[in-house]
Amino acid sequence: MCFPASTLGYAKGVAAGMAPKAILAAYKVCWNVGCFDSDILAAFDAAVADGVDVISLSVGGVVGPYHLDAIAIGAFSAADMGIFVSASAGNGGPGGLTVTNVAPWVATIGAGTIDRDFPAEVKLGNGKVLPGVSTMGRLYFGGINSRAAKGEVVKKAGGIGMILANGAFDGEGLVADCHVLPATSVGASNGDEIRGYIDSASKSKSPATATIVFKGKIGVQPAPVVASFSARGPNPQPPEILNRT
Repeated sequence: MCFPASTLGYAKGVAAGMAPKAILAAYKVCWNVGCFDSDILAAFDAAVADGVDVISLSVGGVVGPYHLDAIAIGAFSAADMGIFVSASAGNGGPGGLTVTNVAPWVATIGAGTIDRDFPAEVKLGNGKVLPGVSTMGRLYFGGINSRAAKGEVVKKAGGIGMILANGAFDGEGLVADCHVLPATSVGASNGDEIRGYIDSASKSKSPATATIVFKGKIGVQPAPVVASFSARGPNPQPPEILNRT
């Protein structure tokens, strides 16, 4: 048990772990320019030498023959030593044949939802309400990820809020992020609708306005379900064999 615990000062409470006496070992394999096979294999070797019981990695790439896949090779050696290896299925969903880390000696883990939603609706000046998501409202914190970095740019430019719309590639899948200013994320179609509203308001020479309404829901059903961005099968390596991954 750990008390008090919080995420950047948010959601303070008690954190309980399932293995409180576990010792964690971390090995760096990725850099600003990518993740190299040599580093991945060196990390597997180091983990085996250190006597770990479990190896978990959220790294993936293009699926290829097992004997040319650094993760498959490293995981095979680790599994041969009795180490349980799990790896991410990838974020290439929801299309089929997008799953990565498909070697049969690796536990391939997808992403799922929980029974909590973090809606942050967008109410436009024309009265239209569009769904969006955001983890936090008016909360400032230190770190930023690639999506939250866009909010940092908006904030430095003098903006007081942000609506982050998906492009066509990301579609309607939404991820609730922590932002450095009041912000929400919307899907591609709703983003197009917001842009249409802005263009219409500009042509009529009336101001385009929007309000972000932050909410929170507990007990959302059905849950858990596979996240929209989580990669799907079947296994592209031997597609003629329908096996579980």
